[in-house]
Amino acid sequence: MAGNGTIGHVQTLMCPKPAAAIPPGTPEMRAIDPVAEQAAKAKRERDANTLGIALLGPVFGGPAAAARVMGAPEAVVGKLGEFGLKKYSLLDWNAVVPKKGKYKGESRTDHVRRHNVNDLSKDNHGVFSRDGVDVTNKAWERAQDLGMSPNASGELVVPMGQTVGVSGGALGTGAPLTSVRIIVTPGTTSIVTAMPF
Repeated sequence: MAGNGTIGHVQTLMCPKPAAAIPPGTPEMRAIDPVAEQAAKAKRERDANTLGIALLGPVFGGPAAAARVMGAPEAVVGKLGEFGLKKYSLLDWNAVVPKKGKYKGESRTDHVRRHNVNDLSKDNHGVFSRDGVDVTNKAWERAQDLGMSPNASGELVVPMGQTVGVSGGALGTGAPLTSVRIIVTPGTTSIVTAMPF
């Protein structure tokens, strides 16, 4: 008798030909157990997630994530967490430049981007070689990596280790500049201005 049947939760497939009549290379037919198949699928997903966490833990959560996956006590995980990804304080770009004067109503991003182009009306004017806002944000992170912070006046000069702009303005020489001068409101992360230096 040929056909399919179900016994309990196991589905059986019956072959109309005797095993000897099946040509070599024909795929083997097996009984399918949906419950066992679901359990095997869940185990594969769990194993894949565990492996993913173990491999990506050192990247996204630092050694603490890897230790937690391996079953380390929370006291150990907490100590290792101190060596995880560094969290940076961000510059506050939301302030607006003064309510009167030359830069009235200008946003901080627009003000810093004035240093993206040379200004010959000024004697000295640092000109960024890339977007000034992006370079300034990178300089702020680098300052934190180097353990630097603004002085009492809110000024910080960050060495970037590469050219970030040129010396411009009427007296500018076009010489490469490798630092970023950031000025914030003292005691805050509210940016006033930034320029290559």
